[in-house]
Amino acid sequence: MFRIEIDRLVKRFHGESGLVEPVKDLSLSLEAGEVCSVIGQSGCGKTTLLRLIAGLERPDGGRIAFVDESGRSAEPVISIVFQEPRLFPWMNVRRNIELAVRNLPEDERGRKVDAVLDLVGLKAVARSYPVELSGGMAQRVGLARALVNDPDILLMDEAFGSLDALMRQRLYREFVDILEKRPMTVVLVTHDVTEAVQLSGRIVLLAAGSVGRSWSIGLPYPRSLGTEGVGELAEQVLSELFNID
Repeated sequence: MFRIEIDRLVKRFHGESGLVEPVKDLSLSLEAGEVCSVIGQSGCGKTTLLRLIAGLERPDGGRIAFVDESGRSAEPVISIVFQEPRLFPWMNVRRNIELAVRNLPEDERGRKVDAVLDLVGLKAVARSYPVELSGGMAQRVGLARALVNDPDILLMDEAFGSLDALMRQRLYREFVDILEKRPMTVVLVTHDVTEAVQLSGRIVLLAAGSVGRSWSIGLPYPRSLGTEGVGELAEQVLSELFNID
């Protein structure tokens, strides 16, 4: 597993209204195997931060370092799960997942796909097409595609946001089970504070492109809305979120 060290990170864009700086002097350290949720009001830099960690954007200042278990800088395998699973409709579930490991030898590719189908509970629908899947099942395929190449770091951008409340709660439990079987460092961008409290070991609140506040969560897994302490912490985080200028 990998630790993520972010030091005085800066990202600027030139927009129609002039220079925009969604990430400004942002420093953050994420421990190996940590699940960290990033929250904040629209435009605070959440998705930009995720893209910078993924290498989809280059910073204009500061640095991001990935540190392995021996304490050395190294290049991790990074996967992303988006709000929409973005499945190819002409490919069945298995083929959609195979795309992420298409460059591997056939035998190895087959073993990896079989393993991840079992991990996320998709064996029964491996030959089904996206049009035949529920929203929750399709999102599970998107997660499987992100996991099939054994990532060290998993980035999630509103990954559960398009699902109804009951399906979200079900996938939360399944996601926690997956992390127990296959630990990795996770950064979860979300607008849903209760989701952050249920899934995270830490919540980071961004404000004006930097870290405004963070909360460490010591509640045991699995968590639900009825778990003692979840509601109280969610109210506290929401209060801070609403009071940001």
